[in-house]
Amino acid sequence: MIYADHQEVLCAGDLYYLPPGHTAIVDEDYEAVEFSPPAVHEQVLDVIKRNAAMAPTATALSSLHSRLPPAR
Repeated sequence: MIYADHQEVLCAGDLYYLPPGHTAIVDEDYEAVEFSPPAVHEQVLDVIKRNAAMAPTATALSSLHSRLPPAR
Protein backbone atom coordinates (compact mmCIF):
# COMPACT_ATOMS: atom_id res chain seq x y z
CA MET A 1 0.00 0.00 0.00
CA ILE A 2 1.26 3.42 -0.86
CA TYR A 3 0.39 6.41 1.29
CA ALA A 4 1.59 9.98 0.91
CA ASP A 5 4.15 9.53 3.68
CA HIS A 6 4.96 5.80 3.74
CA GLN A 7 4.43 2.35 2.23
CA GLU A 8 3.22 -0.92 3.73
CA VAL A 9 3.59 -4.46 2.42
CA LEU A 10 0.74 -6.87 3.17
CA CYS A 11 1.33 -10.62 3.11
CA ALA A 12 -0.81 -13.76 3.30
CA GLY A 13 -2.46 -14.05 6.70
CA ASP A 14 -2.10 -10.37 7.59
CA LEU A 15 -4.91 -8.60 9.39
CA TYR A 16 -4.98 -4.96 8.38
CA TYR A 17 -6.86 -1.68 8.38
CA LEU A 18 -6.50 0.55 5.35
CA PRO A 19 -7.56 4.13 6.02
CA PRO A 20 -8.68 6.33 3.11
CA GLY A 21 -5.92 7.76 0.96
CA HIS A 22 -4.01 4.59 0.05
CA THR A 23 -3.05 3.24 -3.36
CA ALA A 24 -2.75 -0.51 -3.74
CA ILE A 25 -0.26 -2.24 -6.02
CA VAL A 26 -0.98 -5.95 -6.32
CA ASP A 27 1.84 -8.15 -7.59
CA GLU A 28 -0.13 -11.39 -7.83
CA ASP A 29 -3.64 -12.80 -7.55
CA TYR A 30 -4.97 -12.99 -4.03
CA GLU A 31 -8.08 -13.78 -2.02
CA ALA A 32 -9.26 -11.51 0.75
CA VAL A 33 -12.21 -10.98 3.03
CA GLU A 34 -13.04 -7.30 3.38
CA PHE A 35 -15.06 -5.92 6.29
CA SER A 36 -16.57 -2.45 6.46
CA PRO A 37 -19.13 -0.92 8.79
CA PRO A 38 -22.62 -1.55 7.35
CA ALA A 39 -23.43 2.16 7.09
CA VAL A 40 -20.56 2.79 4.66
CA HIS A 41 -20.26 -0.61 2.98
CA GLU A 42 -21.87 0.53 -0.30
CA GLN A 43 -19.67 3.64 -0.38
CA VAL A 44 -16.56 1.50 0.02
CA LEU A 45 -17.68 -0.83 -2.79
CA ASP A 46 -18.45 2.14 -5.07
CA VAL A 47 -14.92 3.50 -4.55
CA ILE A 48 -13.37 0.07 -5.19
CA LYS A 49 -15.38 -0.38 -8.40
CA ARG A 50 -14.58 3.14 -9.64
CA ASN A 51 -10.86 2.71 -8.94
CA ALA A 52 -10.77 -0.73 -10.59
CA ALA A 53 -12.41 0.69 -13.71
CA MET A 54 -9.69 3.37 -13.93
CA ALA A 55 -6.79 1.03 -13.10
CA PRO A 56 -3.89 1.04 -15.54
CA THR A 57 -2.77 -2.09 -17.31
CA ALA A 58 -0.45 -4.64 -15.69
CA THR A 59 2.42 -3.38 -17.87
CA ALA A 60 1.95 0.19 -16.65
CA LEU A 61 1.78 -0.99 -13.05
CA SER A 62 4.95 -3.03 -13.45
CA SER A 63 6.74 0.05 -14.73
CA LEU A 64 5.42 2.14 -11.82
CA HIS A 65 6.30 -0.53 -9.27
CA SER A 66 9.90 -0.71 -10.49
CA ARG A 67 10.32 3.03 -9.82
CA LEU A 68 9.00 2.99 -6.24
CA PRO A 69 11.38 3.31 -3.31
CA PRO A 70 11.72 0.20 -1.13
CA ALA A 71 9.00 -0.29 1.48
CA ARG A 72 9.94 0.63 5.05
